[in-house]
Amino acid sequence: GEIVMIPEPKKTTACEEKVYVGKLEIKSSQIEGLEKTAELVSSRLRGEKVLPVVIEKLDGDGEKYALSVDESGVLIKATEKAVFDAFSTLSALVKADGEETYYNVCAIEDEARFSYRGFMLDVARHFQTIDTVKCVIDMLFKLKINVFHWHLSDDQGFRIALSGFEKIAEHGSKRKYSYVGGFKKAHSDNTPHEGIYSVEEIKDVLEHAKIRGVKVI
Repeated sequence: GEIVMIPEPKKTTACEEKVYVGKLEIKSSQIEGLEKTAELVSSRLRGEKVLPVVIEKLDGDGEKYALSVDESGVLIKATEKAVFDAFSTLSALVKADGEETYYNVCAIEDEARFSYRGFMLDVARHFQTIDTVKCVIDMLFKLKINVFHWHLSDDQGFRIALSGFEKIAEHGSKRKYSYVGGFKKAHSDNTPHEGIYSVEEIKDVLEHAKIRGVKVI
């Protein structure tokens, strides 16, 4: 069988044999704190069968993993940084068969070429909702992008509601207009713009990113 994924793994083998699965359950792991990540992938699955997951830790600071799926379960061998890439791959491999989901029996090996793979969202200039921010992080997880640059402060906007800095938040989170039209033809659109995140919302985004192995700066 053929495996088509973005980004393309370095080495893949697969066959047409199906392994039906409704839930992934970590049976043993040498890397801690992955239960919610397994639940994230399981949220895409439908059916009754529980497939055990065994995770073995590889030495090294790079992002390298080997993943295999068969009737006995899922085996992941990965460095601590790459284990999220393996779960991203598991999420991408899910196929539907009527009301049930399955994996093809397969083996995949991959290694990140660049240790820093980043994406920047500039909410200082144009505010985005928390739902939009989370949606961006979801896409980063799918594409194995591991750094989210959340640009919260600039001269066009200050987006953090910090205790003790209420005046900065009040004045910095709002503006009467935005400049549009590019650098040479910039002009005011005469449209007010505002938005700010609470500390609780920011903590929520950090937890959302952590489960997906995305570092927020």
